[in-house]
Amino acid sequence: METKLTDSCVDAVAGCSQLRMLGLTNAVLTNKSAVVLAKLTALEELDLTGTSVQPAKLAQLRGALPKCTILPQ
Repeated sequence: METKLTDSCVDAVAGCSQLRMLGLTNAVLTNKSAVVLAKLTALEELDLTGTSVQPAKLAQLRGALPKCTILPQ
């Protein structure tokens, strides 16, 4: 059985302020998750490849998390 990560799963990690790496490849995520992820300021690597997060939101995330490498480029 395959479990898909969704926006509500991202809400669950919102309190993990020391999280440094997060891989969410092919998760069922929308722009809503980008708002939550922007609060994780300790992130150094974030992979959103294959999600529905739009390019404009990815750009906003890069602005909010300047020390974080965010995929897709």
